[in-house]
Amino acid sequence: MQAPEPVFERLQWKRDRVLLDELVFRLEDTKEDSWELGEECFRFYKTRRMYDQYRNFWTTRPDFRPRNLIELGIFDGGSIAFWFEHFQPDKYIALDLQSRGEGMSQ
Repeated sequence: MQAPEPVFERLQWKRDRVLLDELVFRLEDTKEDSWELGEECFRFYKTRRMYDQYRNFWTTRPDFRPRNLIELGIFDGGSIAFWFEHFQPDKYIALDLQSRGEGMSQ
């Protein structure tokens, strides 16, 4: 069986979003009131530069495949879908001290 294409190579960067296959990630640093997808997306609070750093780091460690992950401080949760696609763990636990929407600026 052939390994799937790495998640960083599957990203399609647009002005206000990143597409990962069928998943849509709204880039919150380019947020505009004219966003047409409403809440039908994951929200990303990271910049393209940050993802380039992640890509550079993880491509030097292609054999790192954790079976279990825990993510602390998920804010609105967009990174959960992203890292799940990247690592494909057996179990993924994610938590934050704040409730969704709490402390977010509108």
